[in-house]
Amino acid sequence: MKDDTLYDNDNLKITYLHDPEAETKIISYEDHELWVNNKDNWEKYILQRGILKELANVVLENPSLLVTKLMNINMDVCRSLIYAGIDFSSVGQALVGAYKNEEKQFQEFLAKKD
Repeated sequence: MKDDTLYDNDNLKITYLHDPEAETKIISYEDHELWVNNKDNWEKYILQRGILKELANVVLENPSLLVTKLMNINMDVCRSLIYAGIDFSSVGQALVGAYKNEEKQFQEFLAKKD
């Protein structure tokens, strides 16, 4: 896993937000990009500050509400996931995995500061 990537598999990737002109440069560690592989065409969606945590918490508390929550945040994400044939339990795993990795990286960062 690269430093900018919080979750990555064949169909989904979650990273920190990159500069659109210099795609290797991270411009925010609080905003994220959700990448959906739709038949080898990667589609990118921006998850604004706090959305990753909010979605991960929904999955942990009541996974059946994930689709509704995603529809309220961005209907296009739901459409893309459906067209790509990605089941929402996989999306839930990705969101929780990314959030846990982000928390781990943050704790490691704090430990280095001491």
